Amino acid sequence: MSGENKNATCRDGKEGGNNIGGQHLQQEGSAQDTSDQENSEFENDDYDSEEESDEFSDDFSDEEDDNLGRVKYRDARAPKYCPICLKTAKLSKCQGCDDMAYCSKVCQREDWPVHKHLCLKLPDFQATARPEEHFRAILFPANDVDAGEILTGAQVPKPKFVWCMKGYYRPFFPPDGSCEGQSYDQSLMGRRQRVSTQRLLILNPSIMGNKPRNSCIEAVVANRLLMKPWPLPGWRGNLLLAGCKGDVTMRDFRAMVDYFQCYPRNRGLVDPSRYLGHTFVGVLTVPVSQIGNPAVEPEVQEIHLTEVMKFYKKEIPMTCLDGLIPVYVLGLGEDTSYISTLSSDTINLNAGSLLLMIDASMKDLGKVFIPVEPLSCGAIIYLRKDGKPLLQHHYEALSAFVCLQAIQAAGAQGMSEREMAIIGTYMATREDLKKLLTKDKFREFWAGYCEKKRLVATPCPLDM
Repeated sequence: MSGENKNATCRDGKEGGNNIGGQHLQQEGSAQDTSDQENSEFENDDYDSEEESDEFSDDFSDEEDDNLGRVKYRDARAPKYCPICLKTAKLSKCQGCDDMAYCSKVCQREDWPVHKHLCLKLPDFQATARPEEHFRAILFPANDVDAGEILTGAQVPKPKFVWCMKGYYRPFFPPDGSCEGQSYDQSLMGRRQRVSTQRLLILNPSIMGNKPRNSCIEAVVANRLLMKPWPLPGWRGNLLLAGCKGDVTMRDFRAMVDYFQCYPRNRGLVDPSRYLGHTFVGVLTVPVSQIGNPAVEPEVQEIHLTEVMKFYKKEIPMTCLDGLIPVYVLGLGEDTSYISTLSSDTINLNAGSLLLMIDASMKDLGKVFIPVEPLSCGAIIYLRKDGKPLLQHHYEALSAFVCLQAIQAAGAQGMSEREMAIIGTYMATREDLKKLLTKDKFREFWAGYCEKKRLVATPCPLDM
């Protein structure tokens, strides 16, 4: 890193304690910083009304690259539009932190699940003495080395403010101090407006593979679509958010969470509402052995992907459904080689891969063996070739329909999978199966499927 000063110091500000803003928020019904209950009412006097009248420039050509060794000024000016709805309006400050500003209580409530992690910590941190030539940064600490990989509740490290000297970040990356930085890229969020107040620098260990898991980032983002390999998240070791102009703000914190949610190597967008560009709607299927908590990690789920996210995944072509609903598959290429308790085949066995298996069998063998066995392919994503949304019930109906037609083509109607497996001689030829994969047959199947699933007035995917 340029501008490094080995004699510089960095310090944590104290956490906890009571402050007027925090007490007032709690009295008005806001959730406490350590609570996951979202019971805030955000009464009228939760805001300090203050119109943001300063002009704000989107120009980033302010000699940042030449002056990494010094802080230009402490408080970068914020844009005049709301960080949540991105509409230009009169903004009112949150009384808890006296830093973040919103256009309405509606936007404040929407941001609270993220904002609560640092809201009441900021006034206490600001009360600590600022070391000379230091600026405010945010640390997302990794798990303690001895704490293990799976942490819950109070065990999970919390994000915190720290004092840091620009260009000297080694103390935040023990034991060797090696780290690398990347610039916050607003385009990853699919919008031109930026939530951040300044150009941000994201620092993480140079080599993350041997670092402890960062459960802090997982907790702040609150979703399991973060980049993997499973069961370890892609983010490992400490992560430091620093500003190129001065102190990191609560608005910068919101922008950083957006960055985590829209990161290109994620399985999908964590919160599609925070991405304003075009997305592709598909279905993610995950091996059941890779699911830690079924309540938040379903085996099959509908997801949104960006074009950049697709780029980081391996496309697997499919052709057997081109005359029906043309789909293809994205493989995630997630590494499971470090897991020794189960074989790679067992860990990667995906019950949602039957369509892919049928397609591969038809192309490579010219026939499909019944019952259809799943592939050991890890997590995969199904998407439509025409770019139209592939909803979860579309995928489930399509998979059930194709499997049913394969059984019929093999002459195994009415038999259980156990019976078919014991006999072991049933197979559907490519020619016989293709004759049954027609749009008319699928429409008939779709009508019965919707009735069974109680999907009232649900359009057929053929008509989208």
